[in-house]
Amino acid sequence: ICTEERVIRKGIMNAEIVECFAETVRKYPDKTALVDKGNSISWEQLDEKTEYLADFFKSIGVGSGTHTGICCGSNFQWVCSFLALQKTGAVAVLINPRCTIKEIEQQVQIGDVDFLCCDDRVKEEICDNICGFRYVVQEGKESNVCMNGFAGLHLLQKHGRGEDRQKSRRVLHKFQPGVCSPYTACMVFTSGSVARPKAVMLAHD
Repeated sequence: ICTEERVIRKGIMNAEIVECFAETVRKYPDKTALVDKGNSISWEQLDEKTEYLADFFKSIGVGSGTHTGICCGSNFQWVCSFLALQKTGAVAVLINPRCTIKEIEQQVQIGDVDFLCCDDRVKEEICDNICGFRYVVQEGKESNVCMNGFAGLHLLQKHGRGEDRQKSRRVLHKFQPGVCSPYTACMVFTSGSVARPKAVMLAHD
């Protein structure tokens, strides 16, 4: 959690995403942060929900440097997923859900995605058409974050690569803090004029 002095000292343009978010929560806890489909939540409520989701992500191996895709509409689920991933230090790979399944598959491959947060439509199409992705399984059961206050949000994992890749990234990031300005916060894809998507990586500051 940042202090106001830290944000001011660094300058708002150079502060990490999580610092800016935490400072806003501290200053405006009861003000409306998000309105979606007629429902609204405050900054404090949004912080609590993203903390819960960040803890869930960490429990299944999402952490510093983990490439985790977000492929759902511009809604409550997207905002919570993005902020929760920033709190874990993961790299959010932002994928437009309006893309075709082939384009989504390309972006998943280029983005080197280990986990994928998606909505109902994308989940069904990915499970049916993109080999290797399945529900995250905990204690013998499929983990569906829908059951924990995130209706319409699903979490899939690339089967067969997760554990080895997570071990490699833990070694790579073991001396790095969970969130730090120079490291990648998210990856976005440009529309471009070529058939193959082009990714742009953005730092936390």
